[in-house]
Amino acid sequence: MPVQLRFHSGHTSSDYVTLQLWRSASLSRCPLHPKGGCGFARHGTYARVDPPGTRIARWYCRQGHSTFSLLPDHLAARFPGTLAQIEEVVAVVENAPSLELAANTLRPDDVTLATALRWIRRRVRLVRINLIAVVSLLPDLFLGTAPSIHAFRLLLGAESALVKAVAASGRSNNARGLTRRRAGDRVAAPFALPGAARMSQPDFRQSVALFRYGLIAEFVHLPPNSPGLYAKLQAKAQHAYVIPGSTRTRVAAETLRDWLKAYRRGGFDALLPKGRADRGRSRALPAALADQLIGLKEQLPQLSIPQLIRLAFERGIAARDETLPRATVHRLFSHAGLMRKSAQPSEQDRRRFAFAHAGELWMSDVMHGPTVAIGERGQRHKAYLIAFLDDATRLIPYAAFALAENTKAFLPIFKQALLRRGRPTRLYVDNGANYRSQHLALVCAKLGIALIHSRPHQPEGRGKQERWFRTVRAQFLTRLTPVDTQSLEALNRCLWSWIEGEYHQTPHAGLDGRTPLDQWALSADQVKLFDPGVDLDALFLFETKRRVQRDRTVSLNGTVFEIDAALVGESVTLRFDPSAPASRGIEVWHQNRFIARATPVDAYANCFVRRNRPSRTLQSDTPAPAPRPSGLTLRTLKSRPSDEESR
Repeated sequence: MPVQLRFHSGHTSSDYVTLQLWRSASLSRCPLHPKGGCGFARHGTYARVDPPGTRIARWYCRQGHSTFSLLPDHLAARFPGTLAQIEEVVAVVENAPSLELAANTLRPDDVTLATALRWIRRRVRLVRINLIAVVSLLPDLFLGTAPSIHAFRLLLGAESALVKAVAASGRSNNARGLTRRRAGDRVAAPFALPGAARMSQPDFRQSVALFRYGLIAEFVHLPPNSPGLYAKLQAKAQHAYVIPGSTRTRVAAETLRDWLKAYRRGGFDALLPKGRADRGRSRALPAALADQLIGLKEQLPQLSIPQLIRLAFERGIAARDETLPRATVHRLFSHAGLMRKSAQPSEQDRRRFAFAHAGELWMSDVMHGPTVAIGERGQRHKAYLIAFLDDATRLIPYAAFALAENTKAFLPIFKQALLRRGRPTRLYVDNGANYRSQHLALVCAKLGIALIHSRPHQPEGRGKQERWFRTVRAQFLTRLTPVDTQSLEALNRCLWSWIEGEYHQTPHAGLDGRTPLDQWALSADQVKLFDPGVDLDALFLFETKRRVQRDRTVSLNGTVFEIDAALVGESVTLRFDPSAPASRGIEVWHQNRFIARATPVDAYANCFVRRNRPSRTLQSDTPAPAPRPSGLTLRTLKSRPSDEESR
């Protein structure tokens, strides 16, 4: 079943083609199976004729057999006006004797009759689809109600029936959010489940039986073959109805007669829909081949479906000219119960837990978010939501979107959470690379926080965090507009406004109806706040080692810094903030002692600095001592020969 979803690209059609924005389109979870496990994956792209060069990204759900396409804004049909104005148009059409008279009333401007009729039909079809969806979502209130404005106004007793009905059903789609479809296309009802799944639900089967009984209830007291019965059934068949589990709106008179006969023969149970006789058996594969494939899977349960298909051809179970689609084989094994995890009791003792006081345990995890525009060109990148949740109060100490999920992006958000809500006793995280970093372990050790990692492939302990992410997807991401994703700062402003304005103020079912803020106020007596003298900025600095080059420089993240000449050839420790500009400098430590703050090299200034060059002769650090006086002088030596001659 093809389903089109709106892609908030925020660009024109020419920009969409030039930037190839379909490459950045993202659909992280299946709309039908948010918890996963349905084989949801990207399914390539397909081309659109207009505008030339346009391609649409799409995804495929194997279990639901549905294709989801992300249609950009410029290709979506947009109706001017509000729902109330569109409802009034449809009301005029329902009361008019014909569409032509309604067109003359609603479009007195200078347009052709064909254009006016197309303008009306699009709005009537829009309202009909929404009313059918409302009836299917709320069968207790609207079951048996015709999908018309007149019927809904009578039932709700209000003039704005469409607005009230859509609000009651919780649907957020309005007239500007529906996509263009051809007149011959089937109505893609996102609320309809596959027939086999719906037929297995007792409530749905009873709803169908009640609908059938409601149509024949006025005829069950009549004797069989009563005069005029068929004429009454034909008159009944002329009306439009909302049929549970179906997009059709008409019921044939022969069908009504069959239901009446079935009720007289077997009572209410005879009106219950019956399942297929071959349910549970593959209709795409021969029975002998299906049995052999099931037996092969039972013998080798560790093999994947592609490996089993390859082995089936190698062993001659399937002929070389036969095709074994993966989806068909997967469905065969699922019906046989071979794709489910073992239901054997686990040796691990799993129990629900909840701490009593705020700050005793924080959880943290990362969720893939929407794409945001970055830089002057507006190129879109995926954003990641890094969040912290207090276990006892369900309060969010801090959460923000970042452009990566590494330690560099995680630590600034962690620091903001500590500044806002104090120091937790424990931090419970998974085994991601950002949580396994040595720097995070050092920060937690210096702060006295016990860093706890969940066991690999066992995320059950962080179920509260995952449930909050589900709330974010349902209540926050669905409200985002293209303006909200124009920058990372705008997205984070919207996020924190929703957290403080709605989530923290909403009663929580897990807190006995109290809000997270109220629960924090009740249990925050043991929260450990930081002393004024604690320098968190210094604790969160990154550390790395470098050797000082002969030109008294070190290189860090592409920037060259100048170091004291006395450290040439020595290994030093550099402490820095990766989010700060390089002009702020870095700390230089040597042998656990702070030396100085290094700044980037100014190569031009060094052109005029006089160097201290060493002398070519051997020089001493201290001046030479004065010579000791001697009793023999040169004058005495020169005078001695003359003295001898005189003698």
